[in-house]
Amino acid sequence: MMEKSQWNVIEILFPAFFCSLTRVLCTRGVIVLEKSFYYPVPWGDVAFLKEALIAMELPFRIEQPSVRLQLAPGEVAIVFSDMHMRDYNAVRELFGDHGKRYPQ
Repeated sequence: MMEKSQWNVIEILFPAFFCSLTRVLCTRGVIVLEKSFYYPVPWGDVAFLKEALIAMELPFRIEQPSVRLQLAPGEVAIVFSDMHMRDYNAVRELFGDHGKRYPQ
C-alpha cells in the first residue's frame, strides 16, 4: 500500500478529482480502478469521449469485450469506479444516459 506522502503527491497532481479516488487503489505507481459501472460505446466515439473525460479530470478505463463483459460487435466499454454524484451527473450528461453496472 502507498505511504501517506505518496497519496499527498497524487492529491497535489490531481486536486480536482482526488476526493473521488476513494475506490481507486494505487499499487506500485499504477492506478487500478475498482470497477463499478460502464458505458458501451462504438469505437468511433472513443477518441471524443476520452478527450472529454481527460478534460473533466475523471479516472476511467477503456476495455474490450471479454467473457465477463459482453458487448456488441464494434463496441468497447468505458469503465468507471464509484464517484461523487456531481461527477456522475456530468458523466451521465456526456453519455446521455445512466451507466450499466459492471458485472462481478
